[in-house]
Amino acid sequence: MFVLRYGPLFLLLSERKKASEDQVVSTCIKLSVSQKFQVHKKVGVVRTGYWCLKEWAKPLYSKLYETGMLILILIGPLTIMTFAYSSIGRELWVVSAQRATMRGDAHG
Repeated sequence: MFVLRYGPLFLLLSERKKASEDQVVSTCIKLSVSQKFQVHKKVGVVRTGYWCLKEWAKPLYSKLYETGMLILILIGPLTIMTFAYSSIGRELWVVSAQRATMRGDAHG
């Protein structure tokens, strides 16, 4: 069921030129955990719909899952972007200082 439902998504992610292996792996992790504990609750009187809920055996599992998703979706990419942009800023700082000394400017 899992492969049939999300197979096209994995195909799309793996075929995209800009998709990295990390994106494919993180998508697999998110979908596999979500699919395992997902329950569909029927809602609506006039129009029937389904509300997707995650039901856990213990509240601790919910907290662990949400913490893992926070790290995977927010903190991980934020850390990578912070490192990347600070490296770029540091390199620009060094290059501009070197350029200033080459031109003979005292203040850069």
